[in-house]
Amino acid sequence: MSTSISLFLIVFLAGLTGCLQKPVTITVKPAISYETNRSFPDHRLEVGTFNAGTENARTWLPFISQYLQQQLNQKQTSQNLAGLPPISIGGKLSIYYGSFNYRNSTSQLKMDLEFQFIDPREKRILRSVQSTLFTRDETGIETQLQRAIDNMLESLFPSGMPIPVTLAKGFTRYDADGRKLASLGDYRRAATAFQMAIDARPDDHNALFNCGVMFEILNQPNLALDYYRRANQISPQAAYIDGIRRVQSIQ
Repeated sequence: MSTSISLFLIVFLAGLTGCLQKPVTITVKPAISYETNRSFPDHRLEVGTFNAGTENARTWLPFISQYLQQQLNQKQTSQNLAGLPPISIGGKLSIYYGSFNYRNSTSQLKMDLEFQFIDPREKRILRSVQSTLFTRDETGIETQLQRAIDNMLESLFPSGMPIPVTLAKGFTRYDADGRKLASLGDYRRAATAFQMAIDARPDDHNALFNCGVMFEILNQPNLALDYYRRANQISPQAAYIDGIRRVQSIQ
């Protein structure tokens, strides 16, 4: 009861400004799956050895390995990797202090981070990628290293272009609650609101679709697919079919 009252108050206040009269469009970025590894298909990617090109870079080598391992774990979960030949990702980090001009501003620190993709069986470098990073001071090192790793992995696991999806207008005020929360980026509470709308009107295919969009954004494809299919069974529409196809493509 308290949840529904809270959601109603949010929507009531938003309605005073006319926000709910505007369509709510959410950007859905396709989830990443191992199948999209286009550079080294049918291989298992693993973290190799990173070396320091300068002495002051040595401190950051464990962070690089740990963050890279974390990201690989997330991207290689959709297949059984046992038995696949490995490709190790290692490289070298160098950090330089000085005065560097970058994009019309002056940075005090430059980093050269090289990624090497190595076949450990043949001990052969298959490919290398060089990133040059700049930051004002040491406080920006971690963020820049994460960005370099993310960009490198994006080239291996391209996630596709973000897709704008306009939420449908449902039959109940709970659905209006959900669309407002979604517009604020509160996708988990928005999903709860859409589920309340479905409880009130099980035939509300718009709320079913909206709930599917929330779970797609929250990277819960099984739930998203269920809601998309239920919406399409009640009222077949192109947007519902597109949702089904998007989710099925990553399962």
